[in-house]
Amino acid sequence: MLHVTDPLSSRSSANLGIRSALEIAGVQKPLPLAHFMTCQLPVCLPLSRGYATQHVVEGLEPRTLYRFRLKVTSPSGEFEYSPVVSVSTTGEPISSEYFHRAVNMNDEDLLLRIFQGGHVKVDVPNKFGFTALMVAAQKGYTRLVKILVSNGTDVNLKNGSGKDSLMLACYAGHLDVVKYLRRHGASWEARDLGGCTALHWAADGGHCNVVEWMIKDGCEVDAMDTGLGWTPLMRVSAVSGNQRVASLLIEAGADVNVKDRDGKTPLMVAVLNNHEELVQLLLDQGADASIKNEVSGPTVSCGSPRRSRRITVSSQTYAQCCFSSFLFQFGKGVLEMARVFDRQNVVSLLEERRKKQLPKKSSIR
Repeated sequence: MLHVTDPLSSRSSANLGIRSALEIAGVQKPLPLAHFMTCQLPVCLPLSRGYATQHVVEGLEPRTLYRFRLKVTSPSGEFEYSPVVSVSTTGEPISSEYFHRAVNMNDEDLLLRIFQGGHVKVDVPNKFGFTALMVAAQKGYTRLVKILVSNGTDVNLKNGSGKDSLMLACYAGHLDVVKYLRRHGASWEARDLGGCTALHWAADGGHCNVVEWMIKDGCEVDAMDTGLGWTPLMRVSAVSGNQRVASLLIEAGADVNVKDRDGKTPLMVAVLNNHEELVQLLLDQGADASIKNEVSGPTVSCGSPRRSRRITVSSQTYAQCCFSSFLFQFGKGVLEMARVFDRQNVVSLLEERRKKQLPKKSSIR
């Protein structure tokens, strides 16, 4: 696409081709012989020679000014030059790669120029299945998020694992982005392929300011995923052991004695993963150490092969959890679990607490 400036009348005409440029320059009918030249004044290089009334110039650079003129030769040998025609090319067509590059580089000016050029497919995913909004939300590029939303991006669109932009922002801890997405229609009720909500991912991320705001904004604290039946508190017990996040969830009403599909409680999961301080917190907040698990058959409880879960555990812990699903299928308590897995500090903690809870023997004199 060319933008042609008429040097004769100083008019501008958008979307004109080379033929229009020639007509503006005065070529309205077939001529005896014409040379079509590109000019870097004072030098003009020939591009075409013949009797045609139009010529297409290819291989032009984007956003570049070119100057053209005609040399018209009559049968008598006399010739005349047309006025110079100035032609400015527009930018190159926007590809999805070019669009995503602007977002990855956090280049606000470039992104605005791309939108000003028009015809942008704002929700086209990159090679990883992420839209531009997902990338900006995950990286915390708040200004880019606003630009994308104002240009019609879908805030509830999901990637291949079912995660949306809100989940990614919650996990990464970008509270400003989280608030903005919520104001523009992002939902707490959305779930990924594993059934996890944004609060599950925020709990994994461990950003207390995000978790606290999410709770105040009304997200459900005890939502269970569809894989293992884990609540956000279960995720904390299994993954990070973050006491501050656990405290926020418990203060908001999270059930400390909730059971997953294997009959395990947050306390059991914290014991298995040797989160001693979290074990102490759960006990202080009313976790029942006498509950037995209720596994009815062999299952794996400390990880998932689903890509959507992205839970990282060591190979040793994973092997122990696989073994535990067989060992405890008839019902075991947290103290037995701690002993089997040699969690000595946790064993000492549980035994000390049990002693304190035993009724004192009365002495008869």
